[in-house]
Amino acid sequence: METRRLFLPACVLLFGGWLLLALTEAWQKSFTNDELPHLASGLAVLEYGDFRINPEHPPLVKVLAALPLWLLAKPDLTGDLFREVVDARVPFYYSLSDQVPWGYYIFFMARGESPQIPLFLGRLVPVAIGLLGGWLALWWGRHLSRSPWGGLLSALFVLYYPEYMGHAAYVTLDVPTLVATGALSTAAVFWWRRPGWVAGAVWVVTACLATLVKLPVSIACAVTGFALLTLALAHRRIRVATLILGVVTLLAIYTTQWAAAGFRFKHARPTPELIQASPYIPTGVLPPDAEPTQRLVNFCWRHRLLPESTLATLNHAGGFGKSYFLFGESRGRGWLSYFGWTTIYKSPLAWLAGAVVLGGVSLWRRVRRGGRIGGARRDHLVLLLAAPVVLLAAVVMSRHNLGHRYILFMVFPVGILVGTECWRWIRRPDWRRWFAGAVLAGSLVPALTSWPNGATYFNVLAGPPEEAQRILRDSNLDWGQDVAALALWYSREELTDINLALDGHNRPGPYGISPYRWVDPAGGPLFYAPLQPLDSSLYTAVSANRLEGMRKLYPEALSGAPVHRINSILIYPPLTPAR
Repeated sequence: METRRLFLPACVLLFGGWLLLALTEAWQKSFTNDELPHLASGLAVLEYGDFRINPEHPPLVKVLAALPLWLLAKPDLTGDLFREVVDARVPFYYSLSDQVPWGYYIFFMARGESPQIPLFLGRLVPVAIGLLGGWLALWWGRHLSRSPWGGLLSALFVLYYPEYMGHAAYVTLDVPTLVATGALSTAAVFWWRRPGWVAGAVWVVTACLATLVKLPVSIACAVTGFALLTLALAHRRIRVATLILGVVTLLAIYTTQWAAAGFRFKHARPTPELIQASPYIPTGVLPPDAEPTQRLVNFCWRHRLLPESTLATLNHAGGFGKSYFLFGESRGRGWLSYFGWTTIYKSPLAWLAGAVVLGGVSLWRRVRRGGRIGGARRDHLVLLLAAPVVLLAAVVMSRHNLGHRYILFMVFPVGILVGTECWRWIRRPDWRRWFAGAVLAGSLVPALTSWPNGATYFNVLAGPPEEAQRILRDSNLDWGQDVAALALWYSREELTDINLALDGHNRPGPYGISPYRWVDPAGGPLFYAPLQPLDSSLYTAVSANRLEGMRKLYPEALSGAPVHRINSILIYPPLTPAR
């Protein structure tokens, strides 16, 4: 009875503490690379009914994230940098459907002040989605362990995984992908346990919304539906109602795609103010060696079988065109082993130990007992694991090695299984209780100590950023999120100038870093000050992603250890006295 009384306060502490940490991180961090186009895309849909900005992703999360910003602090969406080129009511970059420049314009050029308030408003919905993921983990853990405390531990292992904490505070699609995949498995179990019209409606609505989150979630929806059908066949539960549910689901998803596009085929509503640009999809002519998927998209486009916004997402699948990095090597095609290494270096060691030891012992125990799992539990585990396992295989085989966040959806099922097994071990009056307690503490402490830098967390195997950059880069290490913190340091040190070589799409001026010298010839955000040589009498702030390249240019200035670290930004001291 006493433990039941403690459960509600424990839930409030767990979820309330996580919410507080997520909101404060959302307030502190500057724009990450993907947030600029995502919020720009949401604003384009709300303001113009136009889906051409950021066409590679469905609109749901982007529109929901932009909604508080659009209602409460809408940026100037009508000005223009090039009035002699385009009607002043429509920004030039918007008319070209260039997502990053248009986002940069409306958040940095049109405002001319810190973008933290509109950015924080845009991050409220992602934080709420992250909280929903914890609730789903609580439900699953409680269901599998038959104890509310097993559910609470499952929620802890999901919510307080460092990258989950970090990405839940950003307007990105990695945590929403995890939550949508988990929601699909939950709705499937709900229907499998008690088939009926209510459970069927929950499944249909969940499937429709999930397909508007991200393309991999559509694959997860198909896999989960196939798993339901397979289980029905195995248990000889195929009925007319089951077939009707499948047909209704397909029709509802198809209708949802058109509804999300405003039941218009075109990306944009044709208006006198809007200069139409070339669509992001095929024009009807393909080379003889075009891929089958490309031919299918082209066929659907010619016959208007799907809206252009959906076809654009399908057309962009796999079109990354990036350079990938691992262990000091950069190349255009990624590694099959990449996500294995990201898991080793970017997961708390106790979390990994829990997954390996608790899972291994549990598996061995079942093998000794004949390898059988109870019927209901087996079916539920199939629905929990089917979609994440298939997605993991697809991501690994695609070799799109842009960050550990691409397999973040695996944290949901693994965290649930670790949490439920951890609860079983805690109840044992032997060494297993102590081991489970160590796993629990060792998983929670890194999440708290790495705050507010969970998205770029590395464990002790990788070392500090200047060492970790030799192993992994990209969004693993620096995503532009620390410019606001750099600005606070700049102000606190009362600097009047600084050398900058930063990653991301942030403009330093609106954050308070002014003046500055941009010293990185490899690139940087738009409209920076002209490239200048490094001034050896100034501090130099370098993104960990850019450290190797900058050291080749300025070996003397950047050869030693940094005097200060702002998470992923390294500060190197002046070499000569100030003039």
